[in-house]
Formats: sequence, structure tokens, C-alpha cells
Amino acid sequence: MSRHRVVVLLLAAILLLARSAPAAPLPAWTLLFYMDANNDLESNQMDDLEEMLGAASSPEVRIFVLAARSPASDESEGYVKGPVGNLGDWSGARLLTLENGKFVQVADWGTVNMASGATLERFLKEGLARHPARKVALIFGDHGSAWPGCCGDESPGNEDDMLTLAEIEQALGRTVQPAIGKLELIGFDACLMGNFESAVAVAPFARTLVSSEELEPGSGWCYTPTLARLVKNPQMDGAALGRIIVDEFMDGFEKSKDGATRNEGIGATLGVIDLARIPALAQAVNVLAEAASARLAADGRAAWVKLSAARAKSEEFGKSENKDSDGSSVFDLADFARALRAQMPENPLAAAAAEVEKQVRAAVLYSRHGRGHPAASGLSIFFPLKAHQLGAKTPETYESITFARGSAWLALLRRYAGVSAENKDAPQVAPLTSSATVLEKQSSATFSTSVRADDVDECWFVLGRVEDGRVVIIGQMATTLDEAGALKEEWDGGWFSIASGGNEQICPITDMEEVEGEPDTYLATVPVERKRGGAWEELTLFFYVTFKDDGVTGEFVYAFEDSKFGQRQVDLRKGDVIRPVYVEVDENGAESLVASDHPDDHLTVGADGLAVRYVDVDPGKYVVGFLVTDYAGNTTEETVEVEIK
Repeated sequence: MSRHRVVVLLLAAILLLARSAPAAPLPAWTLLFYMDANNDLESNQMDDLEEMLGAASSPEVRIFVLAARSPASDESEGYVKGPVGNLGDWSGARLLTLENGKFVQVADWGTVNMASGATLERFLKEGLARHPARKVALIFGDHGSAWPGCCGDESPGNEDDMLTLAEIEQALGRTVQPAIGKLELIGFDACLMGNFESAVAVAPFARTLVSSEELEPGSGWCYTPTLARLVKNPQMDGAALGRIIVDEFMDGFEKSKDGATRNEGIGATLGVIDLARIPALAQAVNVLAEAASARLAADGRAAWVKLSAARAKSEEFGKSENKDSDGSSVFDLADFARALRAQMPENPLAAAAAEVEKQVRAAVLYSRHGRGHPAASGLSIFFPLKAHQLGAKTPETYESITFARGSAWLALLRRYAGVSAENKDAPQVAPLTSSATVLEKQSSATFSTSVRADDVDECWFVLGRVEDGRVVIIGQMATTLDEAGALKEEWDGGWFSIASGGNEQICPITDMEEVEGEPDTYLATVPVERKRGGAWEELTLFFYVTFKDDGVTGEFVYAFEDSKFGQRQVDLRKGDVIRPVYVEVDENGAESLVASDHPDDHLTVGADGLAVRYVDVDPGKYVVGFLVTDYAGNTTEETVEVEIK
């Protein structure tokens, strides 16, 4: 046999052995992180990257990140400059992997639009090609806005753009489906994405969804312990990983030794959704919508009142204190179905509502919530009051999203909004009576009136200070209308203040939500402006307030601000200057927001942070009374003037 033939046979044998050799086993997990930090959440998301470095590396768990940073540097606005872990400072988008406890830069993509579906598609193609695994997760980190989408970008020309549900669906359909069929898990480390419409959008492309119904504190998920547990047990599935994400997130608040961090968890929510159950839930929602629409068509306003009562009694998320904003208008789906069943117990509507509750329970594998949201089930749904919210581009319209197109739910919302617009008569409130119009120190007066209306939504006890013919509304506190339609409150000349150290300012509390399982305890909302070396910026402060026999105590929970990409949590620091924001009513009844420029009316945050107290108001003339709002948003106010000696 010739030497040439021997060589050929040897090569053939080697090739045969290579073909028959088993392929290297795939790692258990690849986690793809789409981190849009090219906005005012940059500081928080850079902290998330640092947390990832704190988890042990493993060949069974691969981490692949697209992290886009902003060139801005104003730390007070949420931006940050400087290195992250072993990486130097950068702006723009970088592809990173985590290897042996360090980040390795794979590529520098420069300036990209993270709110573009094309960027997401490009990232998914890269991640799936570079890091195939038996299970793949995709986790979005950034702002979230429920059905309008997530990931607001600030790259030039894209300042008002957001990654829509349609763009997410298209990117997943073009990459995930042909490559691996379905992701094991999709996660939104973002506000408000625990939304039924969002779940419908991603259901064809993943098995499990992890998301929050409510606004998320800026610190977001706890990546170090979560990834450490996954590395320790990489054989877990998406549902098991989802439970770990939820538990580490909520435990991070509830088990913290820091009181301020524990308070942050009062309003937090996070849930794990079985996306295979979403089609059945969608069918149940549409059946309920058809039954409710039929009642509206048959009974008109009478049915609208009951639907509105159910909506008003349901857990709401993403509420805004901005009078020009409609808020997110998302309500807990199971809680709405329960409330509707109570309002309209007759079949078939009650049976349809019960089926929605049943399907939500089946779809939500696991959820936890803070005491401020006792009825949070894990999934919210869009239920606006006004028709313009259905067609408003944010940047896509509700009418255009996958679930809404041609759905019975959209038809119900249109019919409901139409009836709402026809209800223009405000509640009838009788003239106010007062047991006294002059209050000395340590005295009190009783104020009472009655209301004639079948559609009362909220009743507020209101206090305002009279100044040169104008009334500055100091604040309002929820009160209860009894079964006979009467309102009665006693006032002792005191009101709430926000305090730090020895300084305090009367605060305009605008909302109070009762806390689950804690009598006489509320989550209070206070609108303010903050200054940290630059211009004043609007914030909403939240306080944990408890009424006791010996007075009122209150602890600061967190602060949120409205940004162009949605609400975000901001940190208060020692030295920040706070001034309350009040509603002022002029002699013609026109309202405007006012805040004092005088330093004596400002509050500097001290080392102990902020607290709420109850103090005597200054001597002078005040208006005291009630504000009554109906389900259509019409209001009536009845007040009387009282002098404080």
C-alpha cells in the first residue's frame, strides 16, 4: 500500500471519528440582558451591572449584556459617570459577557437607539448565536409604561421614542422563534409591565414572564443573590427562577435592616406568569367584556354606574398626582373581576367575572406584594375613563396593540368611555353646617353635609388657607359617605407636616390609601419640589402614616418623579431642599399650582431624612369642607370659612 493511500485512509478515519463524536453539551442557561441606561435610570442600572459581578461565574450560566449609557453626567438627575466594575467609563452601547467575575467587552456599538426594535433584534441574533443554551432568558432593564412598552432612549433624534410591544413582538418573532422556538423566561425589570396586554404580546415567544404591576423602586431586582442561586442550581426551569427573582426582590425590602429600605417595599409588587395560560385568560376577558357591553347596551347609565363602582374599588397602579395626566389607568384584573361580580351578581356577567378570576389564578404562578397593594394579583389591565386615551399615541395607540385589535375588551372600553362623556352633572352637595366658625387652641368643630348622587367615587375632607381673596389648598384627606348620604368630620385646628430635624412645613397631602392588615395606617401622597444645586423639580413623596390615640406618626417611604419615559424613583439626600406644592384657587375659581420662593417655607433634608407629623396650623382664616367627585370626574365642593385664634 502506498504512503499516499495510507494518509488518505488515516484522514478518512479521523473525519469519521469527528463526525461520530458527540457534540459538546450546551450550558444550562444563557441570560440576555437588554439594559437601556441611555436615560435617567443610568445610575440604577450601572448598580445592576455591579451586582452581576457579585455572583459567582459558571460555565452552566452564561451572561450576555447590551448596556447603553448616556453621555450626560448630572448625578442629581439619575446619570452617572465613571467605571463599572473592571470596565472604564463609556457612553453609547457595549456588548459584554461576564467571565470569571469580570466583564469582557465583545463589541462597541457606539450610539444606537435602544427604543428601536431593530436594535433589540440585532442583540438577540448576537446573543443566540454566541451563547446557545438549553434555556434562554431575556431581561429588559429600564423604564416601563404597561401596554405602551418600555425602554425610553435619549440618543439624538430619538428623545421621545420607546420600545413598543409591537416592536418587541416583531423582534422576537424574527429571532427567537426560528432559532430556539421559545425563550424560557422574559423579565421586565421595569415599572408597570405586569400588564395583561403585555403578557399577550410576549406569550407566543416565551414560557414564563416576570414583571411588576406597580412602579418599581429604582434599585430594581437583586441580581447578586438571584444569579448566585441560579449558578448553584442551573437545572431549574423558568418558573423556579421566576420565584427566586420575586423572593430576592421582595426580601431585599422586607428583610432589610434599614428602615427606609423596608418602607420602599410597601408599594412593591412582582409576579411570575405562566404564558401558556394567557390565551385562555384572553378568551375569558373577552367573554366578560361581551357580557358587560350587553349590560351597558341594555341598561345604559345604570350599568355604567355599576361598572364604574367596580373600577373605582379595584387596585390601581401607576397613579399620577399631575392634574394634567390621566395616569396609567391600569387596574388589577382579578380585583376588578371580583368587584364587578359583587356589583352585578346576576348571570351571565357574574359567571364571566368568576371565570376571569379563575384564569388569573391559573396564569399567575407566584406573586408577592407590599402592604400598600393588598389586592395585587399579578396582572393588571388597561381601563381608561376617557375615549381619547384609546387613540393617543404613546408612541403607539392602545387600539393598535395585539390584544386590543378587534377584541371585545376594546369595544367595551369605547362604549364605557362614551357613556362617561355623557355624564356631566356633578354630585349635589347640600350647604355645609359647622358647629363653630371660630376655633380657640385645643378646641374643635364638627362639619357636616349630605350628598345626592348615585355615582360618588371619592369624598375628601379639604382644608385651605385664605390669602388676599385667594384660597391655598393645604391638603385633603379621604372621608367616608355613610349609607344615608351624609358626610361628617371633626377638625381640631391641626394638619399634617413634613419634618426633618427641628424644621417642618405644613404639607399638602393629596391621597391616602389604607395599608393592608394595619388599622388606621395609610400610604400618604405629598406633592413637592426638590432643589439640589440646580432648578426646582417636581416630585411626589410617599409616607407611611399611622393614626394613634396620642397623635400621628409617619415615615418616609420613597419619592417618584414624572419623566418623559414614565415615572421613576429618585433618592432624597442630606442637603436636598424641599418645598411643598399647593393648589391655589383665585377669586374666579381658576386653579393653579403654587410653591413659595421664601427660604422660611423650605425644608432641608437632614441626616435622619423626612417624617410626617400632625401640628397646629397658624392663626388665620381658613376654608374647611368637603370635595365630592363622581365616577365621570365631575366635582362639587362645599366649604365654610373658619378662623383660628
